[in-house]
Amino acid sequence: MEWHDKVKMIRASNADDQSLFKEVVLAHIETFDAQAWAMFFDCISLVKELIAADLDFYKKVNEQFHTVRTAIDIGWRADLRWAMMEVMIEEGEKE
Repeated sequence: MEWHDKVKMIRASNADDQSLFKEVVLAHIETFDAQAWAMFFDCISLVKELIAADLDFYKKVNEQFHTVRTAIDIGWRADLRWAMMEVMIEEGEKE
Protein backbone atom coordinates (compact mmCIF):
# COMPACT_ATOMS: atom_id res chain seq x y z
CA MET A 1 0.00 0.00 0.00
CA GLU A 2 1.41 3.34 -1.02
CA TRP A 3 1.91 6.12 1.52
CA HIS A 4 -0.71 8.41 -0.08
CA ASP A 5 -3.29 5.61 0.28
CA LYS A 6 -2.39 5.18 3.94
CA VAL A 7 -2.88 8.92 4.44
CA LYS A 8 -6.26 8.72 2.67
CA MET A 9 -7.29 5.86 4.99
CA ILE A 10 -6.26 7.79 8.11
CA ARG A 11 -7.91 11.00 6.96
CA ALA A 12 -11.16 9.17 6.23
CA SER A 13 -11.05 7.60 9.68
CA ASN A 14 -10.29 10.91 11.40
CA ALA A 15 -13.16 12.58 9.51
CA ASP A 16 -15.43 9.69 10.55
CA ASP A 17 -16.10 8.97 6.88
CA GLN A 18 -16.65 5.25 7.33
CA SER A 19 -17.77 4.76 3.75
CA LEU A 20 -14.50 6.15 2.35
CA PHE A 21 -12.47 4.39 5.05
CA LYS A 22 -13.95 1.00 4.11
CA GLU A 23 -13.56 1.74 0.41
CA VAL A 24 -9.85 2.50 0.80
CA VAL A 25 -9.30 -0.52 3.04
CA LEU A 26 -11.00 -2.96 0.69
CA ALA A 27 -9.29 -1.49 -2.38
CA HIS A 28 -5.81 -1.93 -0.88
CA ILE A 29 -6.09 -4.67 1.72
CA GLU A 30 -4.17 -7.20 -0.36
CA THR A 31 -1.17 -4.86 -0.39
CA PHE A 32 -1.23 -3.89 3.30
CA ASP A 33 2.18 -4.01 4.90
CA ALA A 34 2.78 -4.14 8.67
CA GLN A 35 2.48 -0.37 8.96
CA ALA A 36 -0.86 -0.30 7.12
CA TRP A 37 -2.22 -3.08 9.33
CA ALA A 38 -1.14 -1.25 12.49
CA MET A 39 -2.71 1.94 11.18
CA PHE A 40 -5.95 0.10 10.37
CA PHE A 41 -6.20 -1.45 13.83
CA ASP A 42 -5.54 1.94 15.44
CA CYS A 43 -8.34 3.49 13.36
CA ILE A 44 -11.17 1.10 14.10
CA SER A 45 -13.61 1.60 16.94
CA LEU A 46 -13.70 -1.51 19.08
CA VAL A 47 -17.35 -1.22 19.99
CA LYS A 48 -19.32 -4.44 19.81
CA GLU A 49 -22.34 -2.81 18.20
CA LEU A 50 -20.25 -1.10 15.51
CA ILE A 51 -18.43 -4.30 14.61
CA ALA A 52 -21.72 -6.24 14.53
CA ALA A 53 -23.34 -3.58 12.34
CA ASP A 54 -20.71 -4.12 9.64
CA LEU A 55 -19.82 -7.74 10.24
CA ASP A 56 -19.17 -8.58 6.57
CA PHE A 57 -16.51 -5.86 6.29
CA TYR A 58 -14.72 -6.96 9.46
CA LYS A 59 -14.88 -10.61 8.46
CA LYS A 60 -13.21 -9.78 5.11
CA VAL A 61 -10.51 -7.81 6.90
CA ASN A 62 -9.95 -10.56 9.45
CA GLU A 63 -9.76 -13.21 6.75
CA GLN A 64 -7.10 -11.21 4.89
CA PHE A 65 -5.15 -10.54 8.08
CA HIS A 66 -5.01 -14.26 8.81
CA THR A 67 -3.14 -14.77 5.53
CA VAL A 68 -0.27 -12.51 6.65
CA ARG A 69 -0.33 -12.38 10.43
CA THR A 70 2.53 -14.82 11.00
CA ALA A 71 4.74 -13.09 8.41
CA ILE A 72 4.56 -9.56 9.79
CA ASP A 73 5.02 -7.78 13.09
CA ILE A 74 2.37 -5.14 13.71
CA GLY A 75 3.37 -4.45 17.30
CA TRP A 76 1.76 -5.58 20.52
CA ARG A 77 -0.85 -2.81 20.68
CA ALA A 78 -2.22 -3.48 17.19
CA ASP A 79 -2.03 -7.22 17.87
CA LEU A 80 -4.19 -6.80 20.97
CA ARG A 81 -6.67 -4.68 19.03
CA TRP A 82 -6.83 -7.35 16.30
CA ALA A 83 -7.54 -10.02 18.91
CA MET A 84 -10.33 -7.91 20.38
CA MET A 85 -11.80 -7.33 16.93
CA GLU A 86 -11.71 -11.07 16.28
CA VAL A 87 -13.58 -11.76 19.53
CA MET A 88 -16.23 -9.21 18.57
CA ILE A 89 -16.61 -10.81 15.14
CA GLU A 90 -17.11 -14.20 16.77
CA GLU A 91 -19.67 -12.74 19.15
CA GLY A 92 -21.45 -11.01 16.27
CA GLU A 93 -21.68 -14.27 14.34
CA LYS A 94 -23.40 -15.92 17.29
CA GLU A 95 -26.12 -13.30 17.48
